[in-house]
Amino acid sequence: PQIPKSLKPKSLSKSKSNGKDGLMEDVFKVMDKDGDGRLSHDDLKSYMNCASFAATDDDIEAMIRLGGGDENDGVSSPSFS
Repeated sequence: PQIPKSLKPKSLSKSKSNGKDGLMEDVFKVMDKDGDGRLSHDDLKSYMNCASFAATDDDIEAMIRLGGGDENDGVSSPSFS
Protein backbone atom coordinates (compact mmCIF):
# COMPACT_ATOMS: atom_id res chain seq x y z
CA PRO A 1 0.00 0.00 0.00
CA GLN A 2 1.01 3.58 -0.63
CA ILE A 3 1.72 5.97 2.24
CA PRO A 4 -0.84 8.79 2.11
CA LYS A 5 0.72 12.16 1.21
CA SER A 6 -0.37 13.53 4.58
CA LEU A 7 1.87 10.97 6.32
CA LYS A 8 4.97 11.65 4.21
CA PRO A 9 7.49 14.22 5.38
CA LYS A 10 8.30 16.81 2.74
CA SER A 11 11.88 15.56 2.74
CA LEU A 12 10.96 11.93 1.96
CA SER A 13 11.28 12.29 -1.79
CA LYS A 14 13.99 14.96 -1.60
CA SER A 15 16.07 13.52 1.22
CA LYS A 16 19.54 15.00 1.58
CA SER A 17 20.58 11.77 3.26
CA ASN A 18 21.86 8.94 1.15
CA GLY A 19 21.05 5.25 1.36
CA LYS A 20 18.81 3.31 3.65
CA ASP A 21 19.85 5.27 6.77
CA GLY A 22 18.33 8.41 5.26
CA LEU A 23 15.19 6.55 4.31
CA MET A 24 14.91 5.02 7.78
CA GLU A 25 15.31 8.47 9.33
CA ASP A 26 12.52 9.81 7.12
CA VAL A 27 10.24 6.88 8.01
CA PHE A 28 11.03 7.32 11.71
CA LYS A 29 10.09 11.00 11.51
CA VAL A 30 6.79 10.16 9.81
CA MET A 31 5.91 7.68 12.54
CA ASP A 32 7.06 9.96 15.40
CA LYS A 33 3.76 11.83 15.54
CA ASP A 34 4.65 14.07 18.49
CA GLY A 35 8.22 14.72 17.28
CA ASP A 36 9.90 13.78 20.56
CA GLY A 37 12.49 11.49 18.98
CA ARG A 38 10.84 8.33 20.30
CA LEU A 39 8.29 5.98 18.82
CA SER A 40 5.80 5.43 21.60
CA HIS A 41 2.90 3.00 21.68
CA ASP A 42 0.58 5.86 20.69
CA ASP A 43 2.86 6.96 17.80
CA LEU A 44 2.97 3.45 16.35
CA LYS A 45 -0.73 2.78 16.90
CA SER A 46 -1.64 6.06 15.22
CA TYR A 47 0.64 5.38 12.26
CA MET A 48 -0.62 1.83 11.81
CA ASN A 49 -4.24 3.04 11.86
CA CYS A 50 -3.53 5.85 9.37
CA ALA A 51 -1.71 3.44 7.07
CA SER A 52 -4.66 1.00 7.29
CA PHE A 53 -2.61 -1.74 8.94
CA ALA A 54 -4.53 -3.72 11.53
CA ALA A 55 -2.46 -3.93 14.72
CA THR A 56 -3.56 -4.90 18.20
CA ASP A 57 -2.00 -3.43 21.33
CA ASP A 58 -0.06 -6.70 21.67
CA ASP A 59 1.25 -6.26 18.11
CA ILE A 60 2.40 -2.71 18.90
CA GLU A 61 4.10 -3.85 22.10
CA ALA A 62 5.90 -6.59 20.16
CA MET A 63 7.08 -4.04 17.56
CA ILE A 64 8.48 -1.85 20.31
CA ARG A 65 10.33 -4.79 21.88
CA LEU A 66 11.69 -5.87 18.47
CA GLY A 67 12.95 -2.33 17.96
CA GLY A 68 14.91 -2.57 21.20
CA GLY A 69 12.57 -0.39 23.24
CA ASP A 70 10.17 -0.92 26.08
CA GLU A 71 6.55 0.02 26.75
CA ASN A 72 7.53 2.98 28.96
CA ASP A 73 10.16 4.63 26.76
CA GLY A 74 9.25 3.39 23.30
CA VAL A 75 11.89 3.07 20.59
CA SER A 76 14.45 5.77 19.94
CA SER A 77 17.53 6.19 17.84
CA PRO A 78 20.19 8.78 18.62
CA SER A 79 20.85 9.31 14.92
CA PHE A 80 17.20 10.24 14.32
CA SER A 81 16.79 12.89 16.99
